[in-house]
Amino acid sequence: MGDFDLDNDRDHADRVAFVACQAGGFAPVCEAADFDGDSDIDALDAVAFDAAFSGLRSDITGDGTVSGKDLAGVLSALGPPGIADVNHDGATTGGDLAMLLAEWMP
Repeated sequence: MGDFDLDNDRDHADRVAFVACQAGGFAPVCEAADFDGDSDIDALDAVAFDAAFSGLRSDITGDGTVSGKDLAGVLSALGPPGIADVNHDGATTGGDLAMLLAEWMP
């Protein structure tokens, strides 16, 4: 589950696909995101995806580190959900910023 690109890991590319499914509702392509099998992509699926995710949740750029680029991404995305909603609470807020700072890799 959660391996959208079928490369045997749950990496940044899979996280981007998961977030798109979470925002766009359930579609056949999103079956890989439905960890609990209830035909929707919700908070329970996000928790399961994060448990299988092999990267840093706050690495929204996908470059393998949490840096100023990710900080800029979170700050520019405050408000709506999306790839910068690293805690999957439905909005990009101070909680996501706090997670980013906790994973910061200067």
